[in-house]
Amino acid sequence: MMIILSERIQKEIKKVLPKAVNFSVSKPDHFEFGDYSSNAALIWAKQTGQNPGKVAEDLKSKLAGIKLFKKIEVAGPGFLNFWISEKILQDELKEILKKKFSYAKTSEDKGKIQIEFISANPTGPLTLANGRGGFMGDVLAN
Repeated sequence: MMIILSERIQKEIKKVLPKAVNFSVSKPDHFEFGDYSSNAALIWAKQTGQNPGKVAEDLKSKLAGIKLFKKIEVAGPGFLNFWISEKILQDELKEILKKKFSYAKTSEDKGKIQIEFISANPTGPLTLANGRGGFMGDVLAN
């Protein structure tokens, strides 16, 4: 079974970094910064006393040949920005369509989930978004 893309990126980075490095992979706020971003180089540079930009360039070169990535860029003081290959996204979509409701299920799934979907501000006015959140949450829960 395919795992979530951010977990796949994390797994690839862990292959080239020591196990003791605790970094994150997340979605950037702006699409021009890629599909995912990681602070792995910053964390590793801090632990080793190296230049974060140099560490990021080194990680980029080690990850460059992986088919998961269309493009990798070093940004700012040492962030790594990742663009996912269209082929990988297409393969993932095929997997979703093939497995339907069993996609992303694990052996740990107990059959119960909790969905919190209405969070009205008790000190502010109700908005259209509060009503939309309730409706969307109800649909998801069903």
